[in-house]
Amino acid sequence: FELRKTHENLKETQFQLVQAEKWESVGRLASGVAHEVKNPLAILLQAMECLERLVPSSDPDVRSVMDTMTQSIQRAEGIVKGMLDFASLSSISMIEQDLNVLIENSLLLLKPEFEHYGVEIEKDFSKEGISLLADKVRMEQVFINLFTNAVHAMPQGGKLSVKTFVEQYPGTEEDKIFVI
Repeated sequence: FELRKTHENLKETQFQLVQAEKWESVGRLASGVAHEVKNPLAILLQAMECLERLVPSSDPDVRSVMDTMTQSIQRAEGIVKGMLDFASLSSISMIEQDLNVLIENSLLLLKPEFEHYGVEIEKDFSKEGISLLADKVRMEQVFINLFTNAVHAMPQGGKLSVKTFVEQYPGTEEDKIFVI
């Protein structure tokens, strides 16, 4: 019996080591890709800033396209930064955040994609502030990924409803936070 238990523990430890090696490889790959993409994005952002100074802003369509391009480049830079953070296993910066603001920022970044796919956003945010300890960048990335997946699940367009609310655990003083 002891031998079997020891063997099972050894197998589990070996599995965990293999998984850790895989994650280390993914981290190195993410770091390499991020470094390769970082410089071209910086050049594109500088080019957009230059174009914004040169192109007359009187045409709202041109301004809208340029704003969308700039926001998309900035979003890509955020993704690259996230990859570098992941690769370096940087520490998480847990700071008090307003959940509704995190979600609103994520929705704002994806506005061009929502428009492109014909997805209408319906927001029903808790009127009371929902404050929580979170890493702002990582939480926004989670919401961006969720919302992007939702948009891709609606190729013909549709409605994305986002609701936040607080509910108390039954029989306790503790609150539960919900995002639906």
